[in-house]
Amino acid sequence: KNFGMMAVGALVDKAAELGIALKPAGLGARDTLRLEAGMPLYGHELSEDWDPISGGQQWCCYLEKDFIGSEVVKKMAAKPERLIAGFELEGKRIAREGAEVFADGEKVGFVTSGTHSPTFDRVIAMGLVKAAIAEPGQTVEIDIRGKRTPAKTVKLPFYKRGK
Repeated sequence: KNFGMMAVGALVDKAAELGIALKPAGLGARDTLRLEAGMPLYGHELSEDWDPISGGQQWCCYLEKDFIGSEVVKKMAAKPERLIAGFELEGKRIAREGAEVFADGEKVGFVTSGTHSPTFDRVIAMGLVKAAIAEPGQTVEIDIRGKRTPAKTVKLPFYKRGK
């Protein structure tokens, strides 16, 4: 048997003994919560193919100090070519990973993650786009299976605890 599933079963059983209603949640719940919080996921918003600035991880780079590759990262931070942006889409269609993002008819990037947000009851997404497009308030279109859906760029994270 799968040890992970046995552990989950034991946890649910122990909670029931204590009178606590506990239900396991899967990767879909994790993905929705991390997307609402604007948190990156390796293979989506984080990749060995992207630099830390484009991937929204400048906070991890202490640019006041020198480190291996610091000159290159400092140049990228001064004038990034592309950045991770948040999107709020019109309608109910969900933009999935790889969906192309357009501004004024020009392809400007692609979606890295997207879902329906139960917290806000709207469709949200993150994507890697040209830096000028990442600025909140920009109007874009996201190609969802051949149909362009209007969206606007928004500041990340979508949700902050306590607000």
